[in-house]
Amino acid sequence: MSFLAKPFIALIRGYQKHISAGRPRKCRYYPTCSGYAVEALQTHGLLKGLTLGTWRILRCNPWSLGGVDPVPEKGRWRVKEFPSYSEIQEARKNGTLTELLADYPNGAEIAKGLGETMSDTKRQKRPKRGSNQ
Repeated sequence: MSFLAKPFIALIRGYQKHISAGRPRKCRYYPTCSGYAVEALQTHGLLKGLTLGTWRILRCNPWSLGGVDPVPEKGRWRVKEFPSYSEIQEARKNGTLTELLADYPNGAEIAKGLGETMSDTKRQKRPKRGSNQ
């Protein structure tokens, strides 16, 4: 990790501890955007870490489906395609989530986190444009 990244990581950790901790979880991704940014800074250093973290925050919006989006390995900009949300939910029901994610970097850690954060939540349907709901 670059020593230049440390102040940014400290700022994000402060946000996580003092602001985010008191609010309901809103991030559509796992790991959360702030967690992703910290991991990106630790893995890739300041410039690439900030770029990856900023791109992730821009993708986390009301129109995004979200899902699992780990930080790419050092030297890479992308991660190989992750299983879909429905594949992950099916694996959770069958008790095979760890096996499904075994070939991915930090797969076991991600499986553990998904078990805690995606527990049988249903997505709210958004009203169609122009309807009075």
